[in-house]
Amino acid sequence: MSNYSPTECYLNNLVPTGRKAAISVIKSVKKTLLLNDSLAVLPLHKLSFEQLATLKQSLVLNNKSARTIQLTFQVIKAIAKTAFLMNLIEQHELEKFNVLKLPHIEPSLKGKSLTATQLKSILKQPHTPPSIISTRDIALLALMAGAGLRRSEVSALKLGDFSPKFVCLLA
Repeated sequence: MSNYSPTECYLNNLVPTGRKAAISVIKSVKKTLLLNDSLAVLPLHKLSFEQLATLKQSLVLNNKSARTIQLTFQVIKAIAKTAFLMNLIEQHELEKFNVLKLPHIEPSLKGKSLTATQLKSILKQPHTPPSIISTRDIALLALMAGAGLRRSEVSALKLGDFSPKFVCLLA
């Protein structure tokens, strides 16, 4: 039998970046619901429907985004599912998480790839007068599209990553 709480088990199974986000969510829930337990043993799987509804109402009243509200309840639900898998709660106790209506998240265009038509349109726009900045921006867009790089990958590039030998192979 494990000595870990469901919260600890859940957090231990996350990658470090996911763990950091989940801990932030758990701290927020703890503060909002005025819970006294330490984060590791916080019994989020035992929250009542009333507590969940209060939490949702507090998040809405504090103008939290739909994504933040969804993430908060995803973390709590995942901890409850972990508790279920550890035989600490019954299947019917998971239902309270499915009944609570959460705000709808509108699909975002942020982070979506450009279509070929959109890319051509951007690259063909006249830049008068041409400047170093506009030339740089066009080069970056062409690099991203041609190499399939993400914004974070392009921003992480260093001058040492450039190889004139490779450019010669393309010519």
